[in-house]
Amino acid sequence: MPVFYILLPWLPIVLLFGTYFVGIKLDVVSANFIAISFCFLIEFIRHRDGKRVSEDIVVVLKAMAEIFVSVVSIIIAASVFAEGIKALGGLEVIVGYLASMGNVAVLLCIIVLSFLVFGITIIMGSGIAALSAIGNIAANLAPKLGIKSIILVLPLEIASCLGRAASPIAGSI
Repeated sequence: MPVFYILLPWLPIVLLFGTYFVGIKLDVVSANFIAISFCFLIEFIRHRDGKRVSEDIVVVLKAMAEIFVSVVSIIIAASVFAEGIKALGGLEVIVGYLASMGNVAVLLCIIVLSFLVFGITIIMGSGIAALSAIGNIAANLAPKLGIKSIILVLPLEIASCLGRAASPIAGSI
């Protein structure tokens, strides 16, 4: 296998940044499609066997589909969890209790929710799922505490990034 293959996973990123600075609008899906097509072309030139290259691409596409299904399932489950907490009135109970605490409530919310997102991210390996579930709750909670949503949600986003880096099952590791 040629050594330059190590550069091919960077192709979508190079396309996205390159087209941005040139002024061409290119989305992530299109960049990935162009990159996969380019890899298909390189493999076809290398092997001169369209059937073999097609079979190899099918393996890649099936692997991508499996990952997609698991990530989307986690995000859906996290969203259902968050909606369940809202529907059961758990958010109002928490807000009522925190409102009685004053300014300490904001700091307490940041700490508790950040550790919650961090822990969920370590377990699931996906920071997006944990952030979309708990971040939605935090965004609704912030105005009731008298603060801007970004003050409460930004620490959660950072916690999700740290949790993904610490997760033994995250794809990035």
